[in-house]
Amino acid sequence: MYRQAIENLKQWKDSPHRKPLLVTGIRQCGKTYLLKKFGEEYFDDVAYFYFEGNSRL
Repeated sequence: MYRQAIENLKQWKDSPHRKPLLVTGIRQCGKTYLLKKFGEEYFDDVAYFYFEGNSRL
């Protein structure tokens, strides 16, 4: 499953007409882990914002 998700994200990244990405799913299924790993491997810069418990964000 992990490899298929990464392949889907790579296709999204390489698309010339890509739109903003929205990842949905049940709690604790690996969405954050997947996107953080993808960002580290396929982008030069990654920004991660965790809004839970931080009212300034």
